[in-house]
Amino acid sequence: MMRLQIMGSRLPVFTRFDNPASVAPTPVRQLSYNYLISVNLWLMLFPCDLCCDWTMGTVPLVESLLDARNLVTLISYAILSLLTYVAVVTDNRQQATVIIMVRKK
Repeated sequence: MMRLQIMGSRLPVFTRFDNPASVAPTPVRQLSYNYLISVNLWLMLFPCDLCCDWTMGTVPLVESLLDARNLVTLISYAILSLLTYVAVVTDNRQQATVIIMVRKK
């Protein structure tokens, strides 16, 4: 409600500086957004290197399929998939609960 009072009925306007991936061409946008998942997972594990996402170039865009950061993205998805698989398949209810609760935070 407070947001409506401050901004009226208008949506926020973001510039290229705020989020350069949103105006990037198609493969760059998807690669960069998927890499951002890996960055956020890393920040959850090691919060000492906090950054402000795209602003000031702290997270550069992934502009090529040959970029090494794509490997990090694939590894992140593999780890998340493995944790999901273990949580679903395991007979140990306590282990499954711990895995699920860790993923939600």
